[in-house]
Amino acid sequence: MQTVHTPQCTLYHILCNCPFSLKHQRYEWRHDSVLRTIAQTICKRIEDQNTKQPKSRPTKITFVAAGSRPTTRRDNTAFGLLCCANDWKLLVDYTDKPIIFPPNITATDQRPDIVIWSDTVKSAILIELTVPCEDNIVDAEFRKKNKYGDLVESCRLAGWETTLMTVEVGARGFVEGSLRKCLMYRISPLREPFHLPPRPLYVVHTPSTWHATFRLGNL
Repeated sequence: MQTVHTPQCTLYHILCNCPFSLKHQRYEWRHDSVLRTIAQTICKRIEDQNTKQPKSRPTKITFVAAGSRPTTRRDNTAFGLLCCANDWKLLVDYTDKPIIFPPNITATDQRPDIVIWSDTVKSAILIELTVPCEDNIVDAEFRKKNKYGDLVESCRLAGWETTLMTVEVGARGFVEGSLRKCLMYRISPLREPFHLPPRPLYVVHTPSTWHATFRLGNL
């Protein structure tokens, strides 16, 4: 195993910008390793939700005038994006197993990393993972939202309630808050017991360490 032989290169070059690693799909391997961990967690959540009765999302907001007290008790029912149906389906786009975006939603050649949808309520959830250098996390989020903006709009024009979530995990193992927001506050209902997958930092750190080790010639 080797990487491109450059007399002097930065850690950024090794982990994110090495032509040899890119050509031999090492960055794809790292990305798919993290994606598989996230997908396993979401798959368990979907399997659990598909055994439950759907909940109706609250549609009314009661405003309370200043200085007065609410006349009704606060509703503590928890709602996540999956709570409104129990026929969710899941597709995960891996490098060696590319998916076809569900044609019943819209026709496109784009492939978000994770697609979750329910035919009953016509709701779709698109999740896009990026494993960038920690310095480029904000740029990666902006880039992916722009990339799939037209797809989200096409889904909505077709009558599907569509949510796009970008998830960023740094190449050196930093887990951005977008992962917590995605899994704990969007996919899983608030106040329902749920835990982040314990391995995303380890999963991304291991391939990155191999990239650096091969480059330094320690193996």
